[in-house]
Amino acid sequence: MSENVRSIFMRYLPHIRKLYGVHLRKVILQWIPRAENSVDESDVTLLIFVDLREGEIEQYSEYMSAICSDMLIEYSIWANPVVKSIDQLRGDIAQGRFDETISNEQSVVYEADEKN
Repeated sequence: MSENVRSIFMRYLPHIRKLYGVHLRKVILQWIPRAENSVDESDVTLLIFVDLREGEIEQYSEYMSAICSDMLIEYSIWANPVVKSIDQLRGDIAQGRFDETISNEQSVVYEADEKN
């Protein structure tokens, strides 16, 4: 993973933590370069796992879109947030739709303490 992409994203992580508060459980950054070694031509998927019901997640989407728009405007990085509940994550893992193994193009950038 490009350290540039990771360091740019880390500037936005406090906003995501503030948005979801104690409901934020884990954030995985997945970087897909569109041109070799280019930050300006990158797609980023933010896999965000929260301790909220599916119906509650949508109320956060407008602010999350604003965070991603800022990344696009400031750094030309297209960030696609994928927000899922912990229950959805467990279901995806059980059905083989999500692999918990972190690849070279992925990085766990935030993980809540179990006691939170």
